Amino acid sequence: MALSAASPGLALEAKTPNITAGPPAGAEPRVQTFVQDDTLFIGYTGEVVPGMAKFIASEFLKYRGITHRVVLILDSGGGQVGDGKKVIEVLCAIRQTHQLETAVLQGATCASMCVPIYLQGTERHGAASSLWLFHDAIKASGEDGAQTVADEDETLRLFRRYFVEAGVRVGWINHVLRKIAHGCNFWQTGRDLVAATAGVITGELGDVTERPELEPTAAPKQKTQQPPQPSAARPGMPWSRWPGHGALKLARHAYSHLRATMARLSVSRLCLCQPRSDPRSKRGIFMVR
Repeated sequence: MALSAASPGLALEAKTPNITAGPPAGAEPRVQTFVQDDTLFIGYTGEVVPGMAKFIASEFLKYRGITHRVVLILDSGGGQVGDGKKVIEVLCAIRQTHQLETAVLQGATCASMCVPIYLQGTERHGAASSLWLFHDAIKASGEDGAQTVADEDETLRLFRRYFVEAGVRVGWINHVLRKIAHGCNFWQTGRDLVAATAGVITGELGDVTERPELEPTAAPKQKTQQPPQPSAARPGMPWSRWPGHGALKLARHAYSHLRATMARLSVSRLCLCQPRSDPRSKRGIFMVR
């Protein structure tokens, strides 16, 4: 999918960097964007809906000429597979010209179809206290289509297409597939994913954050016999007064400390080999049902 100003519904506007907001048409998710230096931050809180792809694409087109990096901050319970695939197409197009990073902050959720969207980031930041949900795709069942059942074929396609290609460890994928068998949900925290070296999160965010609604306090002066040395005053946080949503209030703080405080993980990369069979289950990422 190529992005251009001529794409239907995507108007390229020349604007100076500022804070903008606008939910996708016909939906209720909370969305916010702002630009800092050469980075476009996009915060999305809510379900994956048809308007999500259009919103991300239109915001990117506004600022692509003055940015080199895009950070997508997610807090989503997922949505329809088709809507998620459209979002992924947009993110793949963004990744062709910009560095794309994704983040799930402290206390946020990334569930179901949100996870393949999150995996599009070349760098994927996740808080230890974030919450993650994995389960089967579903499909309509019955003559009237009123019932739904697990779609195991589609589930395997999604894991092969998005998890394997993102470098998620195959052994861990097979572990998840066994957990979600028979229509079960598999819940994990960000800390669980890092401890399992799953390869979903590539950079862990800690659980301690500053409170953006409070003014920064000066550090206590230490007694010394040496004459006081000049020191730079701690910068204020005028962004904390911005009346945005909670997740985005923390975005600048989280990003400004990513590279300085985040311990780089030694993530096990993909091993393209046949996984060992489990005597309790024959379900595996490379096994045909």
